[in-house]
Amino acid sequence: MAQPPMRSEHTPGPPPAIPMPVGAPMPPGRRLRLTLAIVGGMVLLLCMGGVGISYALYDNATAPDRSAPDVVVDNYLRALLVERNDTNAALYACDEPALEDIKAFREDVIRQEARLNTSITFSWGQLTVQSGTGGEAEVTTTVRRSGTIDGAGQSVVDVWTFRAVDQNGWRVCGAQRRE
Repeated sequence: MAQPPMRSEHTPGPPPAIPMPVGAPMPPGRRLRLTLAIVGGMVLLLCMGGVGISYALYDNATAPDRSAPDVVVDNYLRALLVERNDTNAALYACDEPALEDIKAFREDVIRQEARLNTSITFSWGQLTVQSGTGGEAEVTTTVRRSGTIDGAGQSVVDVWTFRAVDQNGWRVCGAQRRE
């Protein structure tokens, strides 16, 4: 059998690679790349954690507070009467609310403002909660509307009762002015 020709020591081409001794340190370039990759991975993980924490904090800060019947009625009145923002008010109302009376009350006040060329402000007193059964509660408060008419400050107070229901957080489901 024929043997392969022997390589001459003077054969052109690159010299054979010299194996690294076992336990020898890595060349400086490879060590730097590995260190940068590890540090970069750690920074990426920290950033991802920061994004998650930021989202959770933002979600908690912007979620409507529906933790108790009086809290939800207070927030509903602020959105409906003070801010006059139906979209925000709807965040505090149940799916099928009976809130026609309080909405008509607000619309009547808006017409009075236009007719009398004045601005009417709202405030309300203590919110008194009477718990019902099955996740329902009744909240009563006095709603004061104040304005200046012909140079004289005037205010009118009405007593309102709100029905609140716990539907995955408390929500306003009804409003009625007491006589």
